[in-house]
Amino acid sequence: MRYAAVDIGSNAVKCMVGTVIDNGSPVVIKEMYARVPVRLGTDVFQSGSISAESEKKLLDSLRAFILLMKSWNVSGAVIAATSAMRDAANGQDILRHIEKETGLRTWIIKGKVEGALITELFVGLGNRDVQKIMIDMGGGSTEVTFANPDGKRKSKSFQIGAVRSLMHEASRVELKKLLDFIEDNIDPFGQLIIASGGNINALKSHFGLAEPMYLSFQELQKAYDQLHPLSVNERVERFLIHPDRADVIVPAAEVFLKIMKFANAQKLMVPKAGLADALILMQHQGRTPDEY
Repeated sequence: MRYAAVDIGSNAVKCMVGTVIDNGSPVVIKEMYARVPVRLGTDVFQSGSISAESEKKLLDSLRAFILLMKSWNVSGAVIAATSAMRDAANGQDILRHIEKETGLRTWIIKGKVEGALITELFVGLGNRDVQKIMIDMGGGSTEVTFANPDGKRKSKSFQIGAVRSLMHEASRVELKKLLDFIEDNIDPFGQLIIASGGNINALKSHFGLAEPMYLSFQELQKAYDQLHPLSVNERVERFLIHPDRADVIVPAAEVFLKIMKFANAQKLMVPKAGLADALILMQHQGRTPDEY
């Protein structure tokens, strides 16, 4: 069956259509992907609410996505909103407007649910006998989940994100909380860090060329060193990075570098999948965000 998922993030609104191949270990096959840089986080992290102009852009994008879903003849669709909508004073009002305009059930999901969805998508990757650390960094928050070989999981959401960092320098207190969480739960005998989010995917695409699905510390450091001194326009011109990505990619690289240094990690696995993929897998399993 074919499903659609919409991820309303702090930086962009994304729509994905896909199917799931399940031969014991489910794989999401991406058939269509569309993205509109609405940047809700710019409003919320400055003023505390989403402006009428941004709401209009959001609803216009969703109307276009509904037409795409119809053309793909999807069997089901869900809309999930994350950090910016969670923090917005008018988030619940906009949720009702979305449901009225689209006719689709819409969830504003908590950070813990976001982490659980991502974990379900990635937990089968790599060596099953090694601890997995899933780090999903969006525009407004970062979800960190530990999945141990014995089946135990622990997840926490932190108010650190690429768009939020543009509005306010990443909180040292919040970053310390994230690193303390890693220190308290990391397996000193080995682990696999799996990174997701639009910025780490872009960094992998542009700079992680040595090994498929992985981005090394050296590659990430080189990316940061090359991008940091440049203006946004120079990043676009020299590296062909999308304009709406070019300003937020450096704060994201900086946070991942700090995490890797702290964890003494030599590389990250970057599957280049995210929340939209996880929402499609969720529908394939017959579940809703309320069940996580």
